[in-house]
Amino acid sequence: AFQYKYGLQTVTLSRDVQTIGHAAFYECRALVALVFPDTMTEIGHELLNYCYGLSQVVFSDSLTTIPDRVCHYCHTLDAVTIPDGVTHIGHYAFHYCYALSEASFPDSLQNIGEYAFSYCRYLNVASLKGGGKKLAFGAFFECEKLVAIELPQGMESIGNIAFSHCTNLYSVSLPSSLQEVGFEAFKDCPCEKEVLQLVQKNKK
Repeated sequence: AFQYKYGLQTVTLSRDVQTIGHAAFYECRALVALVFPDTMTEIGHELLNYCYGLSQVVFSDSLTTIPDRVCHYCHTLDAVTIPDGVTHIGHYAFHYCYALSEASFPDSLQNIGEYAFSYCRYLNVASLKGGGKKLAFGAFFECEKLVAIELPQGMESIGNIAFSHCTNLYSVSLPSSLQEVGFEAFKDCPCEKEVLQLVQKNKK
């Protein structure tokens, strides 16, 4: 609908709109904010890809899925709140959102996709109240400023390279349900040894 509108800065979405399709705002490089009306129940994947100037996005409370690559390469997006009711965050959803420093996750969350928050280099704290039984491959890969992570009770495994190269990750709150940590999941993290020891203890 608005793909490659390089000069587009603002958009007002009508409350009559319930769905919006794939890549609708693809490479709208000057777009600074987007607020979805609460009537919107579905948004397409790659919706805001390469919206380099986007600093604010407010998702509808009626959403249950944040699709793949929804804010891929949104370099200036600095905070995101995942609404209550969302169960799934797609692959690469916030990949390379360099400025993202705050992310709020609901209890309803059951799945975080591969590389969903990878290279969010200013993300410093993440508390996953939900998240399902497994954290996907590379979910928080190279979040260099991440200092603390809290994982929910019930989570059983952490995927390969999930927190790899999070070089400031000192504090990790792990559930007693955790049984498996994937290949290099905490590579180059200060907490790596502590995590592996806890997992071995949980297995006994």
